[in-house]
Amino acid sequence: MLIDDGLKQRVVGAIVLVAIAAIFLPWLFDEKTTYERVSAELPPPPPAIAEPDFVDEARTQAKKELAAINPNPEQAEVVIDEPVLDETTASTAALDTTSVSEKTDDVSSEPNQDTQQVVEQSVAEQPATEVVQQNDIEDKPSLDAKGLPISWTIQVGTFADSNNANSLVKKLQTEGYKAYSQKLPSNKHGVITRVFVGPRFTKKQLQPVVQALHEKWQLDGIIVRYTP
Repeated sequence: MLIDDGLKQRVVGAIVLVAIAAIFLPWLFDEKTTYERVSAELPPPPPAIAEPDFVDEARTQAKKELAAINPNPEQAEVVIDEPVLDETTASTAALDTTSVSEKTDDVSSEPNQDTQQVVEQSVAEQPATEVVQQNDIEDKPSLDAKGLPISWTIQVGTFADSNNANSLVKKLQTEGYKAYSQKLPSNKHGVITRVFVGPRFTKKQLQPVVQALHEKWQLDGIIVRYTP
């Protein structure tokens, strides 16, 4: 196949251009860029503008007037804008302010020592009042289903021989105890006699008596409900 001369020339020209580009392009990219350093001087600052004389005179005159109005600037009052009140509200506020001021003066006029004594006395009396109220509640008798007061007594012994029971009752009564006895039927002994001390409305009232009977008579008393 024959190629015409024009096409051959174009192909040869393209090859030559590619070869030239391959030779010169790397040299162009590898060349270092050079920078030129330029120095410049800053302009001098503008001269300071002096204040006119009338400004100093006005400032001095203002200080003199302020000193004449308020000799002590540190104690100058700060004025705060307050909402405008009508006549009724203003009158009420004035009365409240006067009342609070009078109360404050009365409280501050009293000695601190008297106030402290009143506070200490109130604190000291409060627990005593609570104890008295608690004792009143505990001393009140409880009521049964029929509305009758419930009483309690101390059972100090049970005897098959009534003579022994009566002897113990007399000894306890001699010592000031409210002792008494009750006879009850028994399957083993026929009749037994129990000795009691009491009665009282609450168990708390009998607890010191139980302890005293144990210490002096070695009697282990039991608190039971009182039955006439």
